[in-house]
Amino acid sequence: MNKTLLILVLLGLLFTLTLSVHHDSESNSGASVSDDSDDSDANEPIMGGWSRVNVDDVKAYKDVLDYLQSQTNDLPQGSKLIKVSRQVVAGINYKFLFKQGETYREVVVWKQLDGKFEVTSNLQVTNPQEI
Repeated sequence: MNKTLLILVLLGLLFTLTLSVHHDSESNSGASVSDDSDDSDANEPIMGGWSRVNVDDVKAYKDVLDYLQSQTNDLPQGSKLIKVSRQVVAGINYKFLFKQGETYREVVVWKQLDGKFEVTSNLQVTNPQEI
């Protein structure tokens, strides 16, 4: 019972922090997302849904990206990061969209509550507008 309550409290705090960071990065940053992305779906986060992260706000996802680059051989050198999204779960899922030439790759990394990482998806994408 106590573990369940603790997990619920931690998830609530994590969600609140995520909303705060998302709001701060939008209101304090005049930087724009890469020209290759479409901001039409950049809206307020939906509980349990994906929310956009400003690509230029590297500190918001640097630890996850560092892990990904150390673990994944499928990202070609010179790939350009064009979109980042996150989803609050039991931890946080980070979805990265990379581009190299005409090829797109979507990689999802789960940052667990204990700080460990796991690549849960690594796919070549034919239509990045659907992401």
